Amino acid sequence: LDHTQLPTPQPTTTGRPPRTPHEQTLATLFTETLNLTTITIDDNFFDLGGHSLLAIRLTNRINTTLNTHTTIHTLFQHPTIADLHDTLFQEADGELFGVLTYRAEGDLPPIFLLPAANGLSWCWSSLVRHLPAGHPVHGLQDPRLSSHDVEALAVKELAAIHLARIREIRGDGPCVLVGWSFGGTVAQQLAVEMEASGVDPSLLVLLDSYHGPDPAGEPTAAELVRTALDGLALPSANAAELPGGHELRRALTEIESPLSTLPDQVIENLVLITRANHRAMTEHIPQPSRVPVLFLDAETGGAAPASHLWRDGLAKDLESHQVGFDHQEIMKSEASPEIGSLISRKVNDVVS
Repeated sequence: LDHTQLPTPQPTTTGRPPRTPHEQTLATLFTETLNLTTITIDDNFFDLGGHSLLAIRLTNRINTTLNTHTTIHTLFQHPTIADLHDTLFQEADGELFGVLTYRAEGDLPPIFLLPAANGLSWCWSSLVRHLPAGHPVHGLQDPRLSSHDVEALAVKELAAIHLARIREIRGDGPCVLVGWSFGGTVAQQLAVEMEASGVDPSLLVLLDSYHGPDPAGEPTAAELVRTALDGLALPSANAAELPGGHELRRALTEIESPLSTLPDQVIENLVLITRANHRAMTEHIPQPSRVPVLFLDAETGGAAPASHLWRDGLAKDLESHQVGFDHQEIMKSEASPEIGSLISRKVNDVVS
């Protein structure tokens, strides 16, 4: 079957149509950005195929068309036309360290997504629509994103913070934990903390996650920036000093990164949090967990897959799969259908 010759599928929805001229304008901008013909004010931008690059395109068009000053973060927090309309003209800066609720509806155990080393959960935007229906989806974020002083936090301390947030949302009910890279390290510790408190998560999903000392040692300033900021390359690969937030934002604007919409302080914090979390991962000693694990290994070019680090006594029930993407590509939109399918199958087997 030649899929390229098929028309773009149009989702069937039962939401409300636009009620005001502003909602109609937003509906037009949403459909044009997503390449759809129809949309309701209750449809979720990310469930319809939106991701961070499309989000920045949409917010720019909204600001140009409606003369507003909204940000991409507002769209992450209010991904439906109805919610966005209600906040568009009374938007405040807000705290960036809150929980991103990608999908609020659903009666099945919620899925909690743990961010990578930079602490921002925008990286999950393209995967959400490929996760199983009926499960609310929340992206947890690092509490230091809006801080003026990035303090060091151990993996156990981060896990404790996220556990408190999960309890605010879910109480002590079952849930699914998903983490990529450093986020997987935190997710595994979070599973341990939940077990110790008498609440067992139903499933732990680790996407190419590591723990223990980095064989390459402490990353350079250029390596930290590349890891924290969408692969951004500094002019000097051996730079000893981290650039300031304003300089980094200008460089992000040049490569059209969604991160360029963040304030200078937050951009600078992304790099500082990445450094702090790299050190936390180096010092962390994982404890065993009884929670079933789905591990997705990225292509390694012949090196041992990351799942080997978690098999020796740390996971009682670990199922691993290798996917055809490297460590960074595993979070790109091209990988989302395969990643989402593997996660959905396991969630349906274990949870539903």
